[in-house]
Amino acid sequence: MIADLHIRNLGVIAEADVELSPGMVVFTGETGAGKTVLVGALGLVLGDRADTSVVMGDRADVSARILVDARGAEAERIASAGGYVEADGTATVTRTVSASGRGRAALGGAAVPVSALAELGQRVAQRHSQSDQIRLRSPRRQRESLDAFGGPELAAAAADYRRKYSDFLAESERLRHLQEERSHRQRRIAELGDGLRRIEEVNPGPDDDHLSESIARLANAESLGQSLAHALGALDRGDGGVLPDLTDGLKELQRATGIDPGIGQHADRLAEVEILLRDIDSDLRRYADTLRADPRELDVLQQRKSALANLQRAFGPTVADVIAWADSARGELERLEGADGAESELLGRIS
Repeated sequence: MIADLHIRNLGVIAEADVELSPGMVVFTGETGAGKTVLVGALGLVLGDRADTSVVMGDRADVSARILVDARGAEAERIASAGGYVEADGTATVTRTVSASGRGRAALGGAAVPVSALAELGQRVAQRHSQSDQIRLRSPRRQRESLDAFGGPELAAAAADYRRKYSDFLAESERLRHLQEERSHRQRRIAELGDGLRRIEEVNPGPDDDHLSESIARLANAESLGQSLAHALGALDRGDGGVLPDLTDGLKELQRATGIDPGIGQHADRLAEVEILLRDIDSDLRRYADTLRADPRELDVLQQRKSALANLQRAFGPTVADVIAWADSARGELERLEGADGAESELLGRIS
């Protein structure tokens, strides 16, 4: 409740202190005595909009002490605004209005916006007059009054309804967004599907990194065969070569080792060289066995290389980039296609 009121330079009131006692308080007086100004002063500390036409001089000041429950919601609101509630449970509310229209408000000693006074005023005072009660024509006010009359049980049902209605609005907004994005989503699905079909037709893999080497080997199979034949002949010909001569030399050194053991280390090193050369000879012969001139296979590989080049231009500079794009596209496509299901599910929930 409001304990007292101080007014200065407001309307016909130069200065007045009004102490309000418990119970019913009645203000009476002749027309022009200041009853309306007094009610206006109460309105200012309760957060009403200021009327500068009633300001006397440069500014008008109104203050009031409001008695609140020191442990109640009003005291918490004052404290959250930075204000202070006295030990006796009172908090001071002040309002200053200048003739120019500027003003200040304070709650419990802390500067606050006027809206903070209005919020507190709605909880500590109810004003009844011909113009105030027109608010009951508002459907929102009617619902609030009816809900308040229903007590805790109806309040719980109303809170549950508000929660469900809030969920309904959120899901309706999500559905609207999905519906608005449907055409874009469908274009993106078509774009991703087309790209994946192109990639899956070629089916690139890690082995494609060596495709150029395979093409070069097939295109130059005859030249490679001639080079290998020459190298193998130099290593081991029927009428001589490195390996037969090396074997003969190794045998001679091994015999000489029986005379001079110091030669044995040279014989061992030569034996290692012989093993290495025979391994090279064996590897080259295996490689030569794989060489073949196959124009049809060469054509297939060249066509694949051309198809991969088209994919690389569209989806990445390397084969690995193309594969990564396909993996990402599959995930995005799954999400986009799932949006249609989400749209149907939302329609079912809110309809």
